[in-house]
Amino acid sequence: MFSLANKAIREKSDIINILLATLPEIMLEGKSKDNNLGYCEILIGKSSRIIFTLQNKDSGQIYKKFSFSFPFQIERQTDSTLLTSWIIKDKNGLEISSRLISILQSLSKDQWFAEDIDTSDEALVFYDHLLEAIKNVDLDLSIDDTMVWHLIRRLFLFEPGYLRYDLDDDEERLDPIYHPLHHLDIFFSNKATFKIGLIKEEIEKSEWYSSGFENLLDLESPCYFLKV
Repeated sequence: MFSLANKAIREKSDIINILLATLPEIMLEGKSKDNNLGYCEILIGKSSRIIFTLQNKDSGQIYKKFSFSFPFQIERQTDSTLLTSWIIKDKNGLEISSRLISILQSLSKDQWFAEDIDTSDEALVFYDHLLEAIKNVDLDLSIDDTMVWHLIRRLFLFEPGYLRYDLDDDEERLDPIYHPLHHLDIFFSNKATFKIGLIKEEIEKSEWYSSGFENLLDLESPCYFLKV
């Protein structure tokens, strides 16, 4: 999961890949840590977001935080006989099981969520891949194509609302005007993204690293203001 989180996000399929890799972690633990590389949290309130915090393994210095919309709902698991801590559902109440996630991951691995999908691949070809993925994962056929297609549409259509904080000290790119040390990247594709520089003295206060980015995304927290 954290290897994907460290890769550049340039299109919607990158978001989907990270989301699908994170869902099993949420089901099992609710909050995931990986060898002091960082952690992942779900923010549920008026908004619904997943937030990654990445840090240097040796120093613990946070160098990146990023977030995107979490398109599902979560509920506490009440069945103590099960290993999962959380139940993940879509807005219509469909429970997203580990087998459903495996099917979606299989389709993602075959690039069916990619923007540059081969235009020669017709709808029927996609449907054949969908049925094959279901067959490979769900041998008792309790999952049908309608269930999977419903989730595929949800992944295609949800608005990511991507936002990233970077502490980027790469000397080749560092520039106080065009690429400041501390900045926010808004949106992910090259045609849409833009940066907002952040004042070093304000960012290096402990409040920013502990909760500043999260408060920026929380609709129930006071607004931040830009001076222009």
